[in-house]
Amino acid sequence: LETAVIEGLLLNSVGSSDYRFAHDRIQQAAYKLIPSGPEQNKLRLFIGKKMFELASSSPSSNGTSDDWNIFVAADHLNSLINTEEEIDTMTLIKLNFTCGEKAVAVAAYAPACVYLRLALKFLRRFKDNVWTKHYDIALRVYQTTSDVDLCLGHFDDGNELAQEVLANARNAEDKVTTWMSLSGALGRLRRHAEAKDLCKRALTEISDTPKRFHNLHFVKYDFQVKQYLKRHSDVDILCLPKLEDEKRMAELVMLNECGLRGLAGGDMMEYLFCTARQLIISFEFGLCSLVAQPLSTYAMVFNMAGDYKSATRVAR
Repeated sequence: LETAVIEGLLLNSVGSSDYRFAHDRIQQAAYKLIPSGPEQNKLRLFIGKKMFELASSSPSSNGTSDDWNIFVAADHLNSLINTEEEIDTMTLIKLNFTCGEKAVAVAAYAPACVYLRLALKFLRRFKDNVWTKHYDIALRVYQTTSDVDLCLGHFDDGNELAQEVLANARNAEDKVTTWMSLSGALGRLRRHAEAKDLCKRALTEISDTPKRFHNLHFVKYDFQVKQYLKRHSDVDILCLPKLEDEKRMAELVMLNECGLRGLAGGDMMEYLFCTARQLIISFEFGLCSLVAQPLSTYAMVFNMAGDYKSATRVAR
């Protein structure tokens, strides 16, 4: 390597163990010296595995792995899938899934879809039931790929994967993300009634929420909310514990989504029902960030009823 540096082919900073080609043309020429076929494939396999190893073990200065390493590793290993080189299938799944997640994190949905579809393709190579033996990775791959497809407007593809998630998820909590993605996609298509019905079905699976929302249900919850606010001070409410129950958190998420879909579809009563129900759950099981929206809604309800004192209190 030192000879290559002296000849001007490589660059190396003093005290550093990192080397790089002095010019892209030099790198291309060096690569072309390697005979195409098995020998070149073995090099790409070595580079891919080494880059994956570096990405997994070498944090960058800000404490996170160097993302470019993981993408280079994926591109090298993916290029070998139709060759005789043996690559561990689970490694390919996790590598492409990681690339997909990182692309989603920066809103690069098109390239994310490519990597996630590859992860899904490799996952389906397993002849056994992936949902039984590889549940965790299967859930993440199917769920994330469905989310990205729905975000890109590929509703049929995203819905197909979402239905597989809903059919194989072990519990309601694992289905919440998919329910939310489907509801959002239906909403973007202005199919608010379908989105609302989906949320209702989800709520009946998560909890004891009534299958049909009637005015009497809202009257009951509205009375309970107002009585609670009347009997408890601001300090009492703010000192409520943090909500830790995952099932109740899932119910709050779906109630919020169901209420918004009802509101978008012009059903104010269902929106108010979901709002009151969220507050009842929060008062009983604890507070979380989701309680801000129903509280602000109740401030408006009090304001429209002429109870400006209560409206100001709840808004504050």
